[in-house]
Amino acid sequence: MEEKLKTMLDTAKEAGSKNILSVGKVRQWLLDYLKRYDDELKRFPNLLHEPHFDLLMADYDRNREGLFVVAVFQSNEVSFLVGRGDSLKVREFAESTFPDNVLNVFPELSKQFHVFSQPLSVIRSNFDSWIKG
Repeated sequence: MEEKLKTMLDTAKEAGSKNILSVGKVRQWLLDYLKRYDDELKRFPNLLHEPHFDLLMADYDRNREGLFVVAVFQSNEVSFLVGRGDSLKVREFAESTFPDNVLNVFPELSKQFHVFSQPLSVIRSNFDSWIKG
């Protein structure tokens, strides 16, 4: 999984851009996200079996496209999509214009932004082993 994710990140990065992400950064982001999500589940337990997603973006250089990674969590798998796009538009998508159905996040991102590879899907147990390092 790690090597495939690294390849996706390398494929999507823009030559000469500071807007890059490492697999280690993605892992740390996901750990932080899942801790916050667990706290949210304590307040809203009805969300337990609902798919959810989060987006990480490197947009250090605003004159270049932001590099983003999206993770979609379902009960038995986690899927990743990597791409690039105008930072403000990607943020708007992640914060307010994403589709109501989380399973439509990847198709919508693919329509609106540059995606350079197919999504990577892994079974949850493999993801859980990877995320723990």
